[in-house]
Amino acid sequence: MLINNNEYFQILESIKAAIQNAQYRAVLGVNREQVRPPGRCRR
Repeated sequence: MLINNNEYFQILESIKAAIQNAQYRAVLGVNREQVRPPGRCRR
């Protein structure tokens, strides 16, 4: 299966965006845990 350069770059950009989005969500999750007060009960 051959694809043209424009199609290849569009796919590459969508992959980059998905990776950046996942990294951003991971950072938010870590920050949320760091800000949480100690001794708080989790359920």
